[in-house]
Amino acid sequence: MFVYQWAKMTYDEKDVLTARIHSLSTQLKQAELETALVKDQFFGFRQEVAMNLPTLLPSLKDSAQGYAARSIASVTQKPGLKNQEASQEVLAELSFSKAKNAFQTKNFEKSEHLLKEFIRRYGFSTHAPDAHFLLVESLYQQGKAEETVEAIRKVIDLFPGHEVAGFSMIRLGKIMEDQGQAGNAADIYKKVIRSFPQREVASLAAASLAGVNF
Repeated sequence: MFVYQWAKMTYDEKDVLTARIHSLSTQLKQAELETALVKDQFFGFRQEVAMNLPTLLPSLKDSAQGYAARSIASVTQKPGLKNQEASQEVLAELSFSKAKNAFQTKNFEKSEHLLKEFIRRYGFSTHAPDAHFLLVESLYQQGKAEETVEAIRKVIDLFPGHEVAGFSMIRLGKIMEDQGQAGNAADIYKKVIRSFPQREVASLAAASLAGVNF
C-alpha cells in the first residue's frame, strides 16, 4: 500500500517512523546492490569468454594451454535465463528503492531523474505502476504542471483500472483546482468515485470532492 500511504501523506502529516525504518533498510539494500552489480558484471564476463574460446581451442589442441582453456570453458557456459532474470529483479528492486528514498526525503529533482531511469530500464517490473505514480508526484512537487499532466495521461493509458490511475486522476483534480477550474476538478473526483472500486482511492476522491470550493 505504498502508493496509498504517499497519496494520503500529500494531505496528512508525514509518518516519520516509517521514513526512519526505510532509511535503515536502505543501508542493508546498498550492500545487496553491490553484490548484484558484481554478479551482473560476472555474467557479462562469462558470456564474453564463452564467445571467444571456441575460436581459440582448436589452435591449442592438446597443449597445456589447451587444457587450461578447456577448463575455463567448462565454467563459462552462458548463464541460465533464471539467473539473469533473478539478477535483473534484484537490480530493479534496489533501483526503485533508491528512487523511492529520494522521493521520501523530498529530493524531488533527484527522484524525477531516478524514476525516469528506472522506467526506462525496468518498465516491465512489478514496481512500474508505483514508479509512474511517484514520477507524477515528483513533477508536481517541483511545480511542473504541464509535465505532470502528461505523466498522468501516461499512467491512465498504461494502467487503466489500477489504483495508481485513480490516485493520479485525483492529482489531476488538484491541478485543476490550482488553476481555478473547480467545476472540472469536481467532475474528475466524481469520475474517480464511479470508476475505481478500491476503498482507499474512492475515499480520497470523496474527501477531495468535499473540499472543492466553487
